Formats: sequence, C-alpha cells, structure tokens
Amino acid sequence: MKNLKVRNHRLIAAAAIEAAEAQHTVVPGEKLAAAVVARLAREVAALDEAIAETGALIECCSATTHTPDRLAGVAGPAPASKDSGRISGNMRRPRRYCRRLLRVFYMSAQVAARSCPVSKAFYERKRAEKKAHNRPSHLARSIASGCGDR
Repeated sequence: MKNLKVRNHRLIAAAAIEAAEAQHTVVPGEKLAAAVVARLAREVAALDEAIAETGALIECCSATTHTPDRLAGVAGPAPASKDSGRISGNMRRPRRYCRRLLRVFYMSAQVAARSCPVSKAFYERKRAEKKAHNRPSHLARSIASGCGDR
C-alpha cells in the first residue's frame, strides 16, 4: 500500500484486521481470508519498519562520508575543488550553491560574532587585518568548515 502512496496505510491495515475479526455473517472461506488479510497486514507493517530503518542507515552513512570542507563548499562560503586529472589544488568559488544554507552560516556567524568570545576575537582579528566586515564571511567559512580554533 505504501508503494501506491496510500495515506495512513498502517491505519488502513489495522482497520482491515479489525473488520475481518468483527464480521457477523458467515461466508465459506471467511476464516481463511481473515487469516490471510491479518498476515498480510502484519507483513506490511513489518516492511514499513524495515524500510524506515534502512532509510535511517542510508542517511547516517551519507552524512558521514562528507567532510566539513565539502559542506562549506556546497553552502558557498568556502571554495570548492575543481580538480581534474593530474591537476590538484584548483579551488574556485562555486557558481551553484545552496543559498539557504549560506544564509544559515552567515546568520550563525553574526550571532557568534556578538555572543561567543572566541568568535568575537576571531572577527575582531579579521577586521584588524583589514578584511571586509560587512558580513562576517571569514567567520561563516570557519563555522561551515567545522574549524574549532577559529
């Protein structure tokens, strides 16, 4: 039922079991059909749980294979690798990046620059180096890369 995108398939399966058990008229093969429906409903519920567990495992594995630098490259504040063949170290600012994720990093950098003493010191050090400070982009890049020392 889930493959057919049936909404509330668990509730429908439970209602089918309840309806099969609550029948008052006797039909030849009723008990056999009720047993088959009940068994199929339990299998559907078990498959749904197995699919959810498999999906969680896949999400966990895919989340751990990416590095913080890759996340920063996808978000936009850090350069992404444009290596090919024997060329290595060719870093460029990505043209396509997730604007929402970039906004999250900039907002977290602005809040951190005001409230966290370590981030505030990092931001003030970058301002002293005459870096552009209209947006704390260096702080956003360090937050996105997961750099703990800033």
